[in-house]
Amino acid sequence: VGRTAIVTIDVDERGGQAEIHADNVILSARCPPGMRLARGVEVVILEMDEHGVALLEPLQALLPSEQDAFARAQATAPAAPTSTSQPAEAAQAVDPKKT
Repeated sequence: VGRTAIVTIDVDERGGQAEIHADNVILSARCPPGMRLARGVEVVILEMDEHGVALLEPLQALLPSEQDAFARAQATAPAAPTSTSQPAEAAQAVDPKKT
C-alpha cells in the first residue's frame, strides 16, 4: 500500500494487472467503478483486499497539476526586491538647515 506501479493489463472495476517495477512483482488489480486505467499508466496502490487484489488510483489524480504547483510555489516564495530607482533630485535630498 502506497507503492507505485505500472498498469500492464488494462484495469477496471472487474480487474486487470499492474507491476511494481522496483520489486518485479505482478499484482491482480482493480480500480473504482467508472474508471479505466490503460496499459502504461503509473498508479498508486491504495489498498489490498482479502484476496490480494490491489485497489489502484492513477498517480496523476493524486498529484497537484503543474499550474497548482506553480501557484503554490509563487505564494511561498520570498518577495523579490523591487526597484526603487528615483530621479537624481530625489536621491540627493537637501537638508534645509544646511543651506
